[in-house]
Amino acid sequence: MLVMVLFVGSCQNSNSAKSTVHNGKVSDAQNEEELKSQAQLIVQFSSQALLGKLQKSIGEQGIAGAVDFCKLEADAITDSLSLAFGVDIKRISSKNRNPNNAPNSEEKKYLDQFESEGELALPILVKTEDRFTYFAPIRLAGGLCLNCHGKLDESMTLEQFEHIKEMYPEDKATGYSLGDLRGMWKITYN
Repeated sequence: MLVMVLFVGSCQNSNSAKSTVHNGKVSDAQNEEELKSQAQLIVQFSSQALLGKLQKSIGEQGIAGAVDFCKLEADAITDSLSLAFGVDIKRISSKNRNPNNAPNSEEKKYLDQFESEGELALPILVKTEDRFTYFAPIRLAGGLCLNCHGKLDESMTLEQFEHIKEMYPEDKATGYSLGDLRGMWKITYN
């Protein structure tokens, strides 16, 4: 928790002319490159926070513990990080496991763009009337992920597959290989 407080404090300098974020509001003097860098740090921190808890669950309860963790705790962690950073943090996927992570039409456009750009896809910062939104691709980078998102009888056992279907009857988040686009991060500054 101390690390998160220090990180948030380093990202927020509310009294300077080049303030990055104050209470979730982007300053008029905000440099877009600074904002992209900050959003990338938020993505990295959020990824590490989720992965750390996920690994702990696997260590204590095996792969089934990973599925249980995601079902019961992942959204709460993302929500608490959103509050801590003063932004809205979402994970989105067309092949979602959690129905809350399904894309709307705007989000689908960026997912499709990341998919078409393949390995060359870079994060995108979009400015609308009153806000900035940052989209960053999520790729399956490690074999651990394939235990829950891979292919049946290749990287996922029948037991794991059945547990996922029990926890998420409408699951669409399997059949992936290393390097595949799993979804994207969406960081919204209000």
